[in-house]
Amino acid sequence: MLMEQDADRRPDYVRTTKEYVEYGLGSTAKFNEFTSTTTANRHVTRLYFRSIATEKVYTKRKSVIVQFRNDKGTLLAQVVTDDLEKGQRLVDAVETMKAGN
Repeated sequence: MLMEQDADRRPDYVRTTKEYVEYGLGSTAKFNEFTSTTTANRHVTRLYFRSIATEKVYTKRKSVIVQFRNDKGTLLAQVVTDDLEKGQRLVDAVETMKAGN
């Protein structure tokens, strides 16, 4: 479902393990002329299944928003799609992964 988002929200990659799902918009690199080294940073969201306390699916205008929050109510991740069924399938998949931990 993450890869089915609009082009401006679609991640460059998605990685899933039994502990988390990680998705991101790629990486940036910075070259240091003084030291002749390159530093690369990945821009990712890593959602640990054990940290998720609640999932919320709601609609706002024409978008369906899926939010994952921890037990303190802090927003861990938010995914936007245009299909309510896809949003619910994402929640179901995350719940299945949580149950496996």
